[in-house]
Amino acid sequence: MRTLNVPSNIIRSFALYLTKGLIDVAEAELREIVSSAVVHERQDRFLVVALTAYDAERVGMQARLLDDVRMVVAGPSLIRSENDLLDLCSVAAAEIEKALVGAAGPAPWSVTLSVRNPPWRRKPPWDPGPIFARALHGADPNSTSRCPVDVRVQIDGEQGHISVNLWDQPVGKRLREIASSWPGALRPTVAAALVRLAVDLGGKDAAAVGFYDPFCGSGTIVGEAAQRGLAVFASDRSEEAVELTRQRLAGMGLAPDDLKWRIFTRDVRNGPDQRVTARLVAANLPWGKQVQVDGVLALLDATALLTAYTLRSGGGAALLTTHEEQLMPRLRRHGLTVGFRRIGLLGQTPAIVTCSYKPS
Repeated sequence: MRTLNVPSNIIRSFALYLTKGLIDVAEAELREIVSSAVVHERQDRFLVVALTAYDAERVGMQARLLDDVRMVVAGPSLIRSENDLLDLCSVAAAEIEKALVGAAGPAPWSVTLSVRNPPWRRKPPWDPGPIFARALHGADPNSTSRCPVDVRVQIDGEQGHISVNLWDQPVGKRLREIASSWPGALRPTVAAALVRLAVDLGGKDAAAVGFYDPFCGSGTIVGEAAQRGLAVFASDRSEEAVELTRQRLAGMGLAPDDLKWRIFTRDVRNGPDQRVTARLVAANLPWGKQVQVDGVLALLDATALLTAYTLRSGGGAALLTTHEEQLMPRLRRHGLTVGFRRIGLLGQTPAIVTCSYKPS
């Protein structure tokens, strides 16, 4: 965390950015880290929270579900005109120079835009670029590089705030063990949310037995489960994927000999594997524009059977898919209690299908 000209016990506003549709699980994680946190604003993609600098650093170091944590330096304010945006940016610049050690001076800043229906896209349209350059040390919204001082402009309609980065990398990327270019590789924060949902549904007894990802890919989800201290199993029909997952887990300190039989090659359409003793399941099924698959319905049938088999003694599952309308009735036929939530991811709106089983 960068040095602040702010006493560590002074309360300020911090913006916690997250994947749309996961605000409840992200807030639950926040409460576990800082039980006294006061939430001032809840939106579908962020929380604005009152924290001390010390607590903000704890959140940034420990949170697994947050894409980023930044200090709010201006707003929330109404943004209806060029003058409104200039005023907001000017307040932000003055506050950044006052609050961040090393922020003043000739070094350029960068700007990250997160906007929905901003005022400059309405009629008559106008260009916000000159305002950012004038007020924010030459920041260019079209640049693809990030400067040591990165200013996030968050605007939803006419409401907006500005925040500044506290770490060189976004929190959701900075703490991850391995980056992956594997087709369909999941955002780590969403992977962490899937694991948390499965654990919450299954309970402590199921978590103590183990966790299984039957579509492991490069191991993003199972890596998050291992990060939580769960005993993990994983499989994929691709031998390359299985090897990448083993490498990821070995890099986290899991014994290579143990990984040889816990992480294995298998197509879910061949049925459950007897070596898996887990009672929790989380998986990123092939979906959307990322991974094409033949025989989708057969794959969903097999996934439902495997999930029910794994949860047969009681447990919970969280499955990411764009085929929720076909998957959910298949899960119900096996006696599982089923629900779902819609999230925003990669410009698409997949669903997390959740299910649980409580033996009578």
